[in-house]
Amino acid sequence: MAEAEQFSYVLSVLANVLLAIKMKADFLLIVERDGRAVARQAGLRVRGVLGVLLRAKATGWIPSVNAEIESLRSRAGFFVAPQLEAEILRRSCSTPFRAQPLFNVILD
Repeated sequence: MAEAEQFSYVLSVLANVLLAIKMKADFLLIVERDGRAVARQAGLRVRGVLGVLLRAKATGWIPSVNAEIESLRSRAGFFVAPQLEAEILRRSCSTPFRAQPLFNVILD
């Protein structure tokens, strides 16, 4: 990654972390490993795309995690390691349905 791109990435991670703190968000949706580490160091709970899909399945917002992963793959070039995908799909089949909000976002 070029130096300017790295700087831009760091600024965007910090801006997202600061916004999540200000909003008192339940968690921060972030994919990159480094960004997740920064968010955790700031005391935030983090979720990735797969965690959000599991929660959406558990709350009844989507019928199938597998279908959503396939859609992300075909539409956005989403990649997930085969072992992780197998674990996520296993969890999604054993996740009981609980009707509740997908997540709670506080907006000021």
